Amino acid sequence: GAELPDRVCEEVTVDGPQGKRLTVKVYAPGNSFVVDQGRVHQLTEDRRLEWMMSLQQHPLMLLRARAQPRFRVAAAGNSQVDGRAVHLLLVEVYGRRLTLGIDAESQRILTVSFRDKDWHTGVLGQFVVRYSDYRNASGLVLPFRHDYFCDGRLLLTGILESIALNQKIDPKLYEKP
Repeated sequence: GAELPDRVCEEVTVDGPQGKRLTVKVYAPGNSFVVDQGRVHQLTEDRRLEWMMSLQQHPLMLLRARAQPRFRVAAAGNSQVDGRAVHLLLVEVYGRRLTLGIDAESQRILTVSFRDKDWHTGVLGQFVVRYSDYRNASGLVLPFRHDYFCDGRLLLTGILESIALNQKIDPKLYEKP
């Protein structure tokens, strides 16, 4: 199967009361950090691994992971998401158990649900990620919006501006400023 990259650079712009705020997060072996409001904060290796595992629930990463030897999938019935009929699939990948809600008409992943610790409280909860705004990106149709819920409570909404696949990446992106 395909080897996944061992590093990620994420740029997040948030609209807040004082205007737009850019945060850059770098997850690289032995050198993970966040740059927020000009300050650099070191991240632990455990935090890097935790973040890299959280990426595995994204539809693009699930598509890549399907070739892994420990990727398992089983039908789990039918349900509805926002009035749309969905097929439920149980997926096990990299030791994580996920339930996918696949739109019966478009065959797109509408939801990914899993048990994990609540980001704010540390208490185990039921997470649901709702994917929408599917668009063409480098020849694939991928979701540009994701809404994260824990126990029915909206935690955050992410809207991607662009997705570029197989791009040459400058190694300096992973160096502390």
